[in-house]
Amino acid sequence: MVFFKKGWLVLGSFFLAGLVLIGAYLLLDHVFVRQIGFATFPAMTAEEQIEKAHLIVKGTFEDKSKAFRFSSSNFTDYDLTVEEVYRGDAAAGDVLSVRVEEGLVGTLWVETVHEPKIRLGDTVFVYLYQTGGDYYYVLNGKSGYYLFDGEGKIKNSESGEVLGLAEVEDTIKKVYEREQKSKENSANSLSK
Repeated sequence: MVFFKKGWLVLGSFFLAGLVLIGAYLLLDHVFVRQIGFATFPAMTAEEQIEKAHLIVKGTFEDKSKAFRFSSSNFTDYDLTVEEVYRGDAAAGDVLSVRVEEGLVGTLWVETVHEPKIRLGDTVFVYLYQTGGDYYYVLNGKSGYYLFDGEGKIKNSESGEVLGLAEVEDTIKKVYEREQKSKENSANSLSK
C-alpha cells in the first residue's frame, strides 16, 4: 500500500511538472514584452525648433513599414506625403520616410512615451531632422508634431497647444530672414 501511494505521488509530481512546463511555454510564446523608453528633450522656443529643423512640412501619413529591429530597439518607418514645404529641401508630392521608435518584432513590443503616435491618414505640420540616412525623425519628439484642425490652426500632440498657422509661418519667415542676415554679415566680415 505504501508503494502504491509513492507511485501516485511520483506520477502526480511528474504530471504537475509537465503542466508547469507546458504553461510556461505557452505563456512565453504569446506574451509581448513592452519596453517603454524615456527621453528628455530640452525645452525649445519656436525659433529654436525652426533653426534646428532640417525640414518643416505639412503632409499626410499614407503608409508604414513593418516594424524592424535596429541596434537595440524596434522601429517603424511611416511614409509622409508632402503637401507644403515651410523650410528645407523638399517639394509638394515628395514622399518622406519618418522613423519612429515603436513596433513589434518577434515577441518584443516597443512603445515610447516621447514619440508622437502617428495614425495613417493624419495631416500634420511637423518639424523633421535627419541624421544621415534616407529617413527623418520628428524633432524634439512630440513637441515637433502638430495635427491640422482644418480651420487654419494646428494642435500640438503633446501639450495640446493650438497655434494659428499664419503666425507660425510668420515666425518661420523671421527666423529665415535673421539667418540670411547673419550669413551676409559673416560673408562681409570674411571679405574685409
